Amino acid sequence: QKTPSHQTTYEMFCKGMDIDAIATARELTASTISSHLLRYVKDGSVRLDQLISPSKIKAIRHAMQQLGTDATRTDIKNACRADITWEDINLVITADKATSNNKS
Repeated sequence: QKTPSHQTTYEMFCKGMDIDAIATARELTASTISSHLLRYVKDGSVRLDQLISPSKIKAIRHAMQQLGTDATRTDIKNACRADITWEDINLVITADKATSNNKS
């Protein structure tokens, strides 16, 4: 039986590889690798700060708070510094939703 792609990504991540290294090794995009790891952020197996630097997390959350709940991802991206990627924003939004869902 073939190992699911997301599981292969997770196993490589657990061995210490970062998103870019996994993407290169698997010949996939960083966006795809991020989406694989998102499921593990959602279930708590991977912490958000293992994927994104704390300063990026803080900057994204700050932009989200400043813009309010009606803000689009594009609004958030435009309010953030240049080194923050779409994947970073998606990871933070998904992690925050998963955390708030787990509390309810």
